[in-house]
Amino acid sequence: MTGKFLFYGRAVDLTLLTALSVIASQQAKPTEETIKIVNQFLDYCASQEDAVVTYRRSDIKLAGHSNAGYLNKPKSRSRAGGHFYMSNNAEHPPNNGAVLNIAQIIKAVMSSVAESELGALYINAKEAVYI
Repeated sequence: MTGKFLFYGRAVDLTLLTALSVIASQQAKPTEETIKIVNQFLDYCASQEDAVVTYRRSDIKLAGHSNAGYLNKPKSRSRAGGHFYMSNNAEHPPNNGAVLNIAQIIKAVMSSVAESELGALYINAKEAVYI
């Protein structure tokens, strides 16, 4: 189920990514709680309007945001998030339509918030290199 919504979440509607990540992490050993989460996710998808991405003319510089949540997942894991878009070379580049959105659980256990942020920055930088 997660594969069907992953492209839509990464390219258009980033609000789906966190829920998809939770479902994917529980997919190998599903429980009754997993079924409830999947049903809630599908209800959310059915009840929301289609997301729309608007692209604006820009100087075509890759810009991005990186963030992390510390110890907010099972087994003392943290979550990394990223948002990449094309914009201009301003100090605070205006947001444009997303090129890529990332939401994933950091595999290693982080010992501090700063380490989680650096882990998320590494994950996002790794993705930005090939873009």
